[in-house]
Amino acid sequence: MYITPNYVCYVSITGSQQINFRNVTAVFKERGLLFNNQILIKTTAGDFQFAGFIHRDEVHAIIEYLWKFPPVLDSSEPKKPSSPPPPPPVEPSKGFSGGSASRGSGGESSSGGGYGSGERSVVSSGASVSGYGGGKEERSFSSPFDDEVGFQVGGQKQTQKVKVDTEASKNALKVALQIREMGTETLVKLQEQGEQIDKIEHSLENINNRLDKTDRLLVSLESLPGAIYNALTEDKTKGPTAFVPGDRPLGFKPRLPPVDIQILLKHANDNLTAAVLRAGPEVFSCMESESLKPYRDMTWDYVVIDKIVIRSRPLHIDVRFQKNLPRFRFMTSFPMQAVNELYMRSEIPPAAVIFEPSPVPPFPFGHPLLSKINIVSRNEAAENASWRANRQNKKTSDVLAGMISEETARDLDKQDEDLEQIGFALNDIHGIAKTMGGELDRQNEQLGRVETKLDSTNVRVKVSNRRIDHIS
Repeated sequence: MYITPNYVCYVSITGSQQINFRNVTAVFKERGLLFNNQILIKTTAGDFQFAGFIHRDEVHAIIEYLWKFPPVLDSSEPKKPSSPPPPPPVEPSKGFSGGSASRGSGGESSSGGGYGSGERSVVSSGASVSGYGGGKEERSFSSPFDDEVGFQVGGQKQTQKVKVDTEASKNALKVALQIREMGTETLVKLQEQGEQIDKIEHSLENINNRLDKTDRLLVSLESLPGAIYNALTEDKTKGPTAFVPGDRPLGFKPRLPPVDIQILLKHANDNLTAAVLRAGPEVFSCMESESLKPYRDMTWDYVVIDKIVIRSRPLHIDVRFQKNLPRFRFMTSFPMQAVNELYMRSEIPPAAVIFEPSPVPPFPFGHPLLSKINIVSRNEAAENASWRANRQNKKTSDVLAGMISEETARDLDKQDEDLEQIGFALNDIHGIAKTMGGELDRQNEQLGRVETKLDSTNVRVKVSNRRIDHIS
């Protein structure tokens, strides 16, 4: 067995199988007659039971976590096992074998057996319709199936061959994921643009402060009473100030309220436990998942963070501290949000962020707008799990049961999975679009204020020039 962010995959003597987390309805730890360390995975297609694990609890924790909390940025698909070659499809209730699990430096893995069917395949062929007059008519058309579907017209059975276009849904999913990634990058660009506008407004404020100083000096030069008044009164004009990024006149600052992120805490013995990372205004803590009580000695000041390491093992993060404090290791489906919160709240200069070599490209961090991307809460995760558990017998293949082959049903299921994932991506895109809209409104308002200040500053400069010319 091996686990990716989106799939549970295994190879056994009965064949190979990929279990998509989107189809999982429940995950249980069970005891059997021969093996006391079993894992039962219930899906919309049937039940899959695995046994013989060395680290059953750890494997169960990872599977249950990834099922409840789908990774936000990871869209990779598993590589198909090269051996043994898949046999003909087997029903989920007809095969079983034992196995074991192991853990290495490159990631969690386990080997085991289970029930499952063979790999899916995509069928494509031509399409024709038999006429029901005196002859036969051939015509081409497009449809979501590729199978012979029987129906009766005028007492005569007609058949049609249609095509299951799984590539179209797969390409649409890729486009949706690309749009989501581009939206995240656009948020970063908007943040940089906002900082440039902040610098312009700050420069105008410094110019006006200098003009206030100039007006006071011109009063002293223009008349003796003015010079006496300035000599006897305190100079309250402000000098130029340095620009501080994030210190915006609109009060747009890095996110300070507490933020909870669901994680799997990795203990010193490498066991994994469901937990919550709370990034607070002054400190961050690792808390128990249910009671939300901080673990002992797991509350830290941001100032002690030395570096944040994104491991080559997917979704794993190490937070390393100064003063020889034990490191904080965890796994999360929200690595971008976790790193961004810790980085934004750390002291100036911020903590170093290191990406270990990995096939997954580095994600953006260090921008307040990234904090506004939704993080799935425990309640939302429970609702997602409940929704998945109640979605059985609602697939397209179920509606057409008895009219299509098993192969076509599998292709339709794959198409449904892609469409479901597209829906999740569109929800993310909607949230990103709302964030972009709010930031654009803020920047438009700030640009209007900058334009007003610029006009006022130009008038003051012209007046000061005329006063200087009059004195000279």
